[in-house]
Amino acid sequence: MKKDLLVGLDVGTTKIFALVSKIRKGSSFDILGAGIVPSRGVTKGVVTNVKDTSQRIKKVIKKPKSDSGSRLDIVWVGKAGSFIRG
Repeated sequence: MKKDLLVGLDVGTTKIFALVSKIRKGSSFDILGAGIVPSRGVTKGVVTNVKDTSQRIKKVIKKPKSDSGSRLDIVWVGKAGSFIRG
């Protein structure tokens, strides 16, 4: 696992987006790769079909994983919806 990589995943109703970046000294980073696919299995922010959603997540992570040339072990996931409470 490379500790200098930051992987973000946003699972939304219309699209699923993944981004891989390399953390630099200080507070800067370099974008290594990104992927985006239309979302399936998510309705109004709620996962309604786990199989469709997981297939889309696997698909969207392939390009940034390939671009970074590294194994991606830790992913930060963004999820929004009216059901989220803090």
